[in-house]
Amino acid sequence: MTTASSYLSDKNVLKRHSSSNSAAISAPATASGLGDFYTNLTITHGLGYVPQVRVSFESSASDNKIYPAGGNRNGGTYWGLLINSVYCTFTVTATTLLISLFSNTTKTGTRNVYYVIYEDTPV
Repeated sequence: MTTASSYLSDKNVLKRHSSSNSAAISAPATASGLGDFYTNLTITHGLGYVPQVRVSFESSASDNKIYPAGGNRNGGTYWGLLINSVYCTFTVTATTLLISLFSNTTKTGTRNVYYVIYEDTPV
């Protein structure tokens, strides 16, 4: 039987990095020059390798629902869901996590984003 006292954190299991958190960021309102609008949030994790991450977002303050973000990690890209005309994407590097909100029209207010950065890479 495994107990909490016998758990070894030096094993290769996913552990939450201390920079994992949530943030309220401005809704997409900056013109990109490509016909859409965006806003960015950059989180510095400084791990020295591209970690596993999980990012989700609330597309509006009124629906009280959290949706998964699409991402770009090691060259693979997934755009995710268009929710209430807002896309949320992320790009993770060896030092930072960039979370972006995009929309075809300018938006007002803030949107909540949630992010978990894992310290170990899976085997």
